[in-house]
Amino acid sequence: MDKITTLTQLPETPTDYFKHGLQTARNAGYMATLVPALYEYGTYLYQKGETESGMAHLREAMQLAQEKGMLGEVRNVEMVCQELEIVLE
Repeated sequence: MDKITTLTQLPETPTDYFKHGLQTARNAGYMATLVPALYEYGTYLYQKGETESGMAHLREAMQLAQEKGMLGEVRNVEMVCQELEIVLE
């Protein structure tokens, strides 16, 4: 972990790594990386009690997956939401 921290200059927290990964995927336009990262981060936030922020990330993942025709990712977001027992509006 020390090498990763040295290379990225990020503290060793999941939130910092998620934010860095999301920003990198956004900047590069990597939807196949961005969408799963969004729903994974959304799940992480939701499970640690940050429900509004978690749901916002899940909604964005769903919206992007639908817009880009990423049917497998749409299903993945649906499954995550079902597991968390939440309904995206």
